Amino acid sequence: MRVQLVVSDEVAEEAVAHAPAGCKGSIAGSPVMPGVAFVSFTDQRASKTHGIAVIAERLGIGMGAVMMVGDGHNDADAIAAVGHGVAMGNAHPEACAAARHHVAAVESDGLAEALDLSAALSTS
Repeated sequence: MRVQLVVSDEVAEEAVAHAPAGCKGSIAGSPVMPGVAFVSFTDQRASKTHGIAVIAERLGIGMGAVMMVGDGHNDADAIAAVGHGVAMGNAHPEACAAARHHVAAVESDGLAEALDLSAALSTS
């Protein structure tokens, strides 16, 4: 379960500081919404990496065959955990460092590039 707030950049850190007990807070931005922050509160036991691992296991797919596309620092662990971590061109430096593949920024059709990469990987 996740709760997400949309706030101004100026109050994002303050919002994270008010994470409810048992939750962790994170901040993400959007290249198409400057000055806006997305503050998420997630149960401390939950993570993107864990969610991906559970789904992969249920589908009988090894983590080495999974692709994760992200641009936020909160995506870095999941990007590093899969075989084909992809960082968008506008990604946070932590996401870039964790990625095996890099594509264009969101506003330059990077997601379409990532989907093409996914199709190419699935046929190889």
